[in-house]
Amino acid sequence: MKKTLVPKTILNKYDLGTVKQIKQIQSGLIHQTFLIQSSRGKYILQKLHPIIANQNIAKDFFAVTSFLTENKFLSPESILTKKG
Repeated sequence: MKKTLVPKTILNKYDLGTVKQIKQIQSGLIHQTFLIQSSRGKYILQKLHPIIANQNIAKDFFAVTSFLTENKFLSPESILTKKG
C-alpha cells in the first residue's frame, strides 16, 4: 500500500472532491501544513502539534475566522468535516 502525506481516512472526512495532489508546506515551525489540490479547488490542511491540539483551539480558530469573514476582513475559511 502506498503511503501518502495525509491518510485517506482524514481526507474522507471532508467534502473536498477528488484529491489530485498533496504537497507538504515546509515553512511551518510547529504544525504540519499541506496544500491539497482537488477537483473542487485548493485547500490548506493543518495537523496541529499534539501539545496544543484540542477542541478549544479548533473552536477558537473557527470563531475568529468566521467573525473576520462576516466583517469583510480577509481571512482563511474553516471547512468543517462532513459530520460538522
